[in-house]
Amino acid sequence: MKVNRKLRQPVSARRWIDQHYLDGGYDPVMDRKPGSARKFIHHFEELKDVRYVILHLRVSSSDQNRNGNLRDTELELRRVMRGRGIKVVGIIREVVSGYVLGESDQRWKLVRAGKLAKRAGAAIVSYCTDRFVRNEYFDTKRNNQAWPTIAEFKELKRLTGDVTLATVIDPDATLNEVRGTRSKLGQQAKGRNGGRPRMRPKPVKAIRCRMLPKARKLWEAGVPVRQIARKLGIAHKTVDGWIQRFKMGVRFF
Repeated sequence: MKVNRKLRQPVSARRWIDQHYLDGGYDPVMDRKPGSARKFIHHFEELKDVRYVILHLRVSSSDQNRNGNLRDTELELRRVMRGRGIKVVGIIREVVSGYVLGESDQRWKLVRAGKLAKRAGAAIVSYCTDRFVRNEYFDTKRNNQAWPTIAEFKELKRLTGDVTLATVIDPDATLNEVRGTRSKLGQQAKGRNGGRPRMRPKPVKAIRCRMLPKARKLWEAGVPVRQIARKLGIAHKTVDGWIQRFKMGVRFF
């Protein structure tokens, strides 16, 4: 079904699909329900006869691109293709939101990937389903579990010319599973282990050896405890503890 581009105006996704899909078999009730990705996107491990692929990479913001997310994903996809002996004939990189309904003009690179795939007899492979398409109401903070609807999957297939689409991880993997996998991917690519950095133990004895004589000299000169602490850059309670031991004649070393 062809969409009349003259009618294309900035409207909500629901109005857009009502205007353009009702005459093409679009079900205004069922197609707004969350869809099964496997009905539209293959798991790459299940594709047996694929010889050529076009890699699809997408991030939502330029900050993610600067952080190297596209590069990390590309390296992983190329590694998987080498392992299967499959030739990469093209790469499509998008820095755009994953929405497709009502905003398909912004996904022109996805349309281009579909045309290239048809000419080359190739499949389009992405890392996971949310790289291809996002739910209209997805929001990282307020609605981060929103799954694409049947209508959105249908629009994805229309934009790509109904070519074979595939993902490296299970297309129906939950968004939490996808986040965990992608976090590990980024850590491996950047040489990080994840988690909080370990705190280095402070060299207490070395600090004491260096600061104790200065603290004693200042105390004997009548300088108040808090002022000593400020001058030496250490906690006033530490200085106070030292002074109490001075008074009792306790040896430190």
